[in-house]
Amino acid sequence: MAKLKNNEPMRVAIYTRVSSDEQASKEFSSNEVQEAICRRFIVNNGYIFTSCYSDQARTGTSLTRPEFKRLLADGQSGQFDAIAITYMSRLGRGRAYHNAEYELQKTQVKVLTVEEQFSDDFAGQMNKDTKIFVEGMFPRMISQATKTKQKEMVERGYHTGGIVPFGYLATAAIDGGS
Repeated sequence: MAKLKNNEPMRVAIYTRVSSDEQASKEFSSNEVQEAICRRFIVNNGYIFTSCYSDQARTGTSLTRPEFKRLLADGQSGQFDAIAITYMSRLGRGRAYHNAEYELQKTQVKVLTVEEQFSDDFAGQMNKDTKIFVEGMFPRMISQATKTKQKEMVERGYHTGGIVPFGYLATAAIDGGS
């Protein structure tokens, strides 16, 4: 059990995030599941649970999330000593993770990753930085693949969003009407 300098147990808040409403409804990736995992971690380590902050349908590539902003303000006011997250990508993806961790560290708030463990040595830091880089590339890869697919569909006469204008084919025709 980690204790603070005054020998008190660490006060830990939880932060959860999902990128889409679809993720929020999935049985094993919802905010509720992330919270349950973090609560077990807090109890098992003898920490004190303080509060939970949850952003739903918010991208991890930006820090303009309402609950993250509230978390940061509460951290600045000293309401907790650390936050628990299931995976680094829940706090932020790529550079956003570095920025989020930096902002929290400025307020003396430690980030605890429940499902990812990194040693404090050079190898651990390299492993962590590599993971952050890869996680940051994921949204960019998906975005590029989506743009490529949409461009090809438009070139073939398909409309890729909203009400189909006169003269275009509906995308459902590609899937056999499903």
